[in-house]
Amino acid sequence: MPILLPGNKKPQDLIPYGRNLALLGAFCLFLSAVEYMIPKPLPFMRIGLANLPLMLALDIFPLYAFLILVCVKVLGQALITGTLFSYFFIFSDRYFFIRYAYVFTAQNILFKVIGT
Repeated sequence: MPILLPGNKKPQDLIPYGRNLALLGAFCLFLSAVEYMIPKPLPFMRIGLANLPLMLALDIFPLYAFLILVCVKVLGQALITGTLFSYFFIFSDRYFFIRYAYVFTAQNILFKVIGT
């Protein structure tokens, strides 16, 4: 018997992009683990492989789904690298949200105005 929420909605109807979010979130975590294994020339310098699924998601998802994917990426990457409960996580968390809000705005507003 399926689980029904108020209004006879199924759980998968609440997030219509759920499968794509899960796929791209898993891809972010996989690439984050791969990136963690690559030696870094400087302690703070990374290649940024885990950002590739986010760049793909810019054209696919609306803002709320894109921010969910950013949350999955930030929390998953912090768990993989072991920085979830450090001061570094607080700074990187704010940085990711500001950066991706800017990128999403530029992608959806500025480039469409310039391109037309």
